[in-house]
Amino acid sequence: MKDKTNLTYSLDYKHWLAELKAKVCQSQLKAAVVVKQSLLNFILGVWG
Repeated sequence: MKDKTNLTYSLDYKHWLAELKAKVCQSQLKAAVVVKQSLLNFILGVWG
């Protein structure tokens, strides 16, 4: 049977990992928005 301490540690780790994953995803989305905005500004600047 699993030790309570290991189970708590495991749950804390899973929670931390889920938070990290969410932050990475959020950062990637923010970066994509910045890149797309820059691309649109470039295109509109060239053809506008």
